[in-house]
Amino acid sequence: MPRLAAIQFATTTDVDANLATCLRMLDQAAAHNPDLVLTPEFCNRLSSYGSKDEAWEHALDEDGPYLQAIAAKAQEHGMHIVINVTVKREHPRITITSFLFGPDGRKMIHADKQTLMGRENLFFDRALKIAPIAATPLGRLGLLMCRDGVTMETPRGLAVRGAQILCNSLNSFAFDEASLHIPVRAPENRVFVISANKVGPLIPIEQFEAASARLGVPAHLLDGAGESQIVAPDGTVLAKAPLREEAVIFADVDPALADDKARPNGTNVMTARRPALYKEIGDSPIPLDEHPRAAVIRVAVFQPAASTASPGEITQAIETAILAQVSLLVLPELTGIADPADLSQSQLAAETTKSALSGSALVVCTSLVLPHEKSASR
Repeated sequence: MPRLAAIQFATTTDVDANLATCLRMLDQAAAHNPDLVLTPEFCNRLSSYGSKDEAWEHALDEDGPYLQAIAAKAQEHGMHIVINVTVKREHPRITITSFLFGPDGRKMIHADKQTLMGRENLFFDRALKIAPIAATPLGRLGLLMCRDGVTMETPRGLAVRGAQILCNSLNSFAFDEASLHIPVRAPENRVFVISANKVGPLIPIEQFEAASARLGVPAHLLDGAGESQIVAPDGTVLAKAPLREEAVIFADVDPALADDKARPNGTNVMTARRPALYKEIGDSPIPLDEHPRAAVIRVAVFQPAASTASPGEITQAIETAILAQVSLLVLPELTGIADPADLSQSQLAAETTKSALSGSALVVCTSLVLPHEKSASR
């Protein structure tokens, strides 16, 4: 079985020093005989810049000495390396790009970041093409970067195109990367996910106070969170690095497990998809000023004590929200429905909700099971 490894380390504004750190960490990882090593995002430099011109100055040439050194290291140790850096394209375009180098030192594929986050939009440019899949002796690999994995679109696109292993390079101080966004993408798509995150300051120290005020995040939390991990298709965490410490992690995997798309309930992750319902996700968004909206509303959620709720509990939750002058109440999925196959339970939950809302301006968000309406042609 192939062995996957991830390395987490800190970088600075010194590109040469960062290359030295990266090579040192790749050597440390090589001691564990991995078939692939994944690096964090922005390995060439901290991602904070004063201008687009400064970002261009420190971005790499695709065939320049930095990436040549990474290619040589892959050949030296006979292993695949995924490295993420900023790259000069047609001036003034700069992309955040992951490169996959093979054990012979040759560049196999690259993928540009699709979803930029925050101030990245000031300096970098989005991908113009979808990320390719690399067929390797280790399995089929897909590359993505940080914000690309926070929402489901990029990982799902890679999985739909056959990726068995998703390689996610991170540059994040957020604790929910390791607790949610990384591990959930594995069982969601029934694939292996390997992540490599930064540690140390993610911006120059002298910018901490201004960034803290802008982001609303305490300055002491602006270091990379680390917690790189390797997750199996069923969600099992096979290896996990410590919080905010330089580290190497590795695990042996069986890529063929990612070809089994069956959920525990017998449904299939891919065949259960209904693309016709979400085709609009690729359309341009409607401008915010075209959406009527209130300046401020009061919202509430109802969490029943048991796995479901009785009609009386639903009624009580709605009445409590009305008394508290709540505008929007969100109920859990299938509230009041113990057996989704029993359509009468959905009907009762709907009637209970409508009755409790009678004469109120409260809006309730919930879900019900409805009978399937077959088309006339069937």
